[in-house]
Amino acid sequence: MSDNKRHVHAELMMEYAIDASKTDKPWELYEWRQKGDGWLKCGSNPKWIDFYEYRRKPEMITVGKVSFPKPVDYELKTGAGYWVADWDCYIYHWDAGDTDMRLLKRGQIHLTKEAAQQHCDALIKISRGEF
Repeated sequence: MSDNKRHVHAELMMEYAIDASKTDKPWELYEWRQKGDGWLKCGSNPKWIDFYEYRRKPEMITVGKVSFPKPVDYELKTGAGYWVADWDCYIYHWDAGDTDMRLLKRGQIHLTKEAAQQHCDALIKISRGEF
């Protein structure tokens, strides 16, 4: 293998190693799937199969009985797409401008449309007193 090639899951494997230094069951923090299928919990150390997708489970925020994924709390790379927890769930692209910084400060930025929608749905339930 040449020096410029690395494993397709290298970055996540490094994150996994850090988690493994903090817990004896790091796989409980991760999920896997075959492309296009739903996410499944890892039951043991991941196999890191090239054609599978892996991710660290999203952190969740719970208010009463309502849960939603934790919004992003860091600046994104310029041009990175993100979704906003608002009524329309549009995609935006990060340029570190005033709007980006305001949404980041308000805790409205998510990396997937699904996470933004879950956040928005949770806010609706909370505003209706359904928590």
